[in-house]
Amino acid sequence: LLRKKSLLLRLWCIDVSRTDCGDMRRQSIHSLTSIIRTLQEAVEDQALAVIGQSMSTRQELYQSIERDREVVAQIGRRLAQTYGFAYPTELETTVLRGWQEVLALHYIKHPLVPA
Repeated sequence: LLRKKSLLLRLWCIDVSRTDCGDMRRQSIHSLTSIIRTLQEAVEDQALAVIGQSMSTRQELYQSIERDREVVAQIGRRLAQTYGFAYPTELETTVLRGWQEVLALHYIKHPLVPA
């Protein structure tokens, strides 16, 4: 999950600053602080809410994964529009179906995952 959160931060950084800040796991405390401040200014408290979301129970873990997925999809669509590439809608649909199957295996119904 740390790798996915790092990728989310990197995508957010590209989205708001139009520059790639590199692998977030390799940032120093000083550069990471600057990146987080940039994100806070651009997306206010949403970044901290997503990054710091509790994952202490299975339900919270699933909710965190789903919220990350939603944010990555939003950022991906904006980046596709900004940089002129086709957003992989079919791939996203396939991934969502797989995620829905995982949730169904654990008897969890999630209203944000389409059938």
